[in-house]
Amino acid sequence: MIQIKEKLKVNAEDFFRQLSESVVYDASEAVGRKVVLEELHEGYRYQKMIKNKIGMAGNVEVHILSWKPPYHYEVEFLSSNGINRLRYEVEEDVEAGIWVSYMENFEGNSKTLDLNFKIMSIFMNRSTKKRAKYLLHAMEEHLLERNKK
Repeated sequence: MIQIKEKLKVNAEDFFRQLSESVVYDASEAVGRKVVLEELHEGYRYQKMIKNKIGMAGNVEVHILSWKPPYHYEVEFLSSNGINRLRYEVEEDVEAGIWVSYMENFEGNSKTLDLNFKIMSIFMNRSTKKRAKYLLHAMEEHLLERNKK
């Protein structure tokens, strides 16, 4: 499991709005029509094609497990290999800004896949955490720039 917690200098509503825009875009691209924010809810599902880390394409079902703006979003991606879960938890900071906890986990459809993921996580954990931190702070920078306008 990958877990990080980062402090961002934005408010929870702006952060979740940006996250929501990404989810709406992803769902729209996958289903081939414009999905509107009001359609997103716990239990919302759609199918999409994705490429794995070695470039092979596969079909996944995306299932929103939790949708509680502006503080909680959890989604799972179900594939033939297993289930990948992502979760964002947002907490207001008493001084200013927010704390965002990001968690990612994979459960393989077999013990072999689970073991393989655990072994690969040992080697990939640092780069995955670095990528997640980079993405959170890129969202923060984008929101700060947008709010200046």
